[in-house]
Amino acid sequence: MEFVKMDNSLLPIFPGNPNFIDDTALQEKLRPVRLFEKYEIFFGARLYTSYFIERGEFPIVIMDPRGNPTSLKEITVRSPRQYFEIAKQACADALSYFDIQKST
Repeated sequence: MEFVKMDNSLLPIFPGNPNFIDDTALQEKLRPVRLFEKYEIFFGARLYTSYFIERGEFPIVIMDPRGNPTSLKEITVRSPRQYFEIAKQACADALSYFDIQKST
């Protein structure tokens, strides 16, 4: 359930979101970001469903979604708990950087 909340709160930065077209400030912030790589745990190949629903195995290597959105660095995640904590921090970082109000 928490992963769904995190996903939903990050929908404004997803290019398929209808509000994205009208938000030129957000588009400008996203221009240098490789969205589907940086946030692959929310939008890409390393989506949480692969590890919590389809029973993927740990450890895994993912792009670190935390911190600076333009920084791409791989990290090794050793457990589901660590994956969750990384996702939680990444969501908070992205909401802050892109100035998005957290949905409840």
